This record gives sequence, structure tokens and C-alpha cells, in this order.
Amino acid sequence: QTDSVVRVLQFKMVFPNRWSANNDGTTYEPCTAVTTALVKEFRLDPASVADAARSDYQTARGCEWEGLDSRLSYLAQFVGNLPSRNPTLKGYFEEYNIADDWYEFAAIGGREVLFSTLGPDQCATHVVSGTAIVTTGVSIGGMPPPELSKICERARRFTAATLPSIPE
Repeated sequence: QTDSVVRVLQFKMVFPNRWSANNDGTTYEPCTAVTTALVKEFRLDPASVADAARSDYQTARGCEWEGLDSRLSYLAQFVGNLPSRNPTLKGYFEEYNIADDWYEFAAIGGREVLFSTLGPDQCATHVVSGTAIVTTGVSIGGMPPPELSKICERARRFTAATLPSIPE
């Protein structure tokens, strides 16, 4: 029930192989690196924290939080290894081109970040850490959903806030 430096996870771990060869390319653990203060600052419910993994040995290792303003909204940050053939952000983009739209490569805090979407109410950032990728995904539900640019800005701000903790 701890991360690699023995910080306690905020939820009961169901999968004994949550940390696996599919997501061990970085020591970064979103579930312990993201503080309760940051969760509250982003109007997320600290009590809603949940494991991002849905199965044992899953690629995604991280946490997700529900929004305080709407239970249709959430923010997740998780880690998965880069493709072994081309372990770069561009390699990730080429290998896992599963997003509806890949927006842009941009710089945040001097680091290259890729923005993507999975629909009109979801935006994600992707940044390299070691031989892994750290993804921050934001979904804001409601009818109509906010402009995608506002959702992406929220993902950008959360990424910027956590980037100092994410090893290169």
C-alpha cells in the first residue's frame, strides 16, 4: 500500500501488481506526489481519490479524482511506459495515436508536452519521465460542455503544478 519511496497510497490497493513492467519507467507516483492542497485548489474531491488501474499489470498507474462542482467531471494523472522502439514523446504519439485529435507539442516549464483530446469534453497532456509517459486527463461533463480550450487549460495548469515533482 505504498509507493517506491514508502509513501502510503490514499486508497486500498486491489491489484498486487499495480506497479509492473508496464509502468515502471519512472519513480513518479501521482497518487502520493499530488497533494491534498493541490486537489482542493483544482476543486476536486480529496475523498473521491481512486486508483486509475482497472486490472492487474495494467499500463496505467495513477489516481483519479471527481470534481466538487460536478460528479460528471474528473481529473486523472497516471503513468505508463513509453514504446520500447522509440521511447520519446514523438514515439509515443506515433505508437499510440488513439486520441480523437492531437493538438500540439508545447513547452511547460521547459519540458515538451503533447496535448490530445478524446472528445468534446476531454483534454489530456502527456510528458516524458524516464522511460515512461505521465498523462494528465481532464473531463468536464455537462450540457453543453465548456469550450475545449478551457478544459485543456485546466490540464495544462495541473501539469504545470505537478511538473516540478515529475523527474525528467
